[in-house]
Amino acid sequence: MNFTKARRFATYAWGTLLRPGTAFEMLLAEPLPISYGSLAILLAGTLYTITVIIGYLNGFGAAVPPFLPIAAQDYYLAEAFFTIPVFWICALILAAVVQFLSAFSGGKGKFEDCVAVAGFSLFITIIPFMWIPETIMVVFNLHSPVVELAGTIGLDPTVDLIFRQCGTVLWQLTVTLIGVKKVQQLSWRKTLVIGLAGFIVYVVVFWTYIR
Repeated sequence: MNFTKARRFATYAWGTLLRPGTAFEMLLAEPLPISYGSLAILLAGTLYTITVIIGYLNGFGAAVPPFLPIAAQDYYLAEAFFTIPVFWICALILAAVVQFLSAFSGGKGKFEDCVAVAGFSLFITIIPFMWIPETIMVVFNLHSPVVELAGTIGLDPTVDLIFRQCGTVLWQLTVTLIGVKKVQQLSWRKTLVIGLAGFIVYVVVFWTYIR
């Protein structure tokens, strides 16, 4: 990646956090938006892979019982192998649902542009309040006494669930809806229905595998 492309990627990533509408307009004006969206997926996936490896080495594991037949204490080791593929699947499946439903609703966007936007709206948004605190937790071995394995960096589990996890999901949803609106150029009513449908499928896939 050359310096110019790296600088543009940083602009889109930072813009996703601060001014997503403007950032997505700039992104979609690129000759190949999906190249930047792919980089966002790979960046977030790589960061999380490193974190779960460190977490496993420090004795962390799934905070809640996994859906997959993998022991909680070994889950982070397994997750290191499928985090990036799952991130890719999540972006692709959200984009597929959005593009399919938009085709029947007058949408004007392309599937690859949906993937590009999803790369930023789903995975750049989780860095500040999900990846950073979780990485601090596993690097400094901050096990919480109220949760046997993963813990919540010293926060009460209810507070962590409501403010950090649910807050991040709502932020992801909001930014995703803005992205869908920019790609498909639909009314807000149609955008809400279509974007929410795609986002629900994403959440189901994501929380099935990422613990």
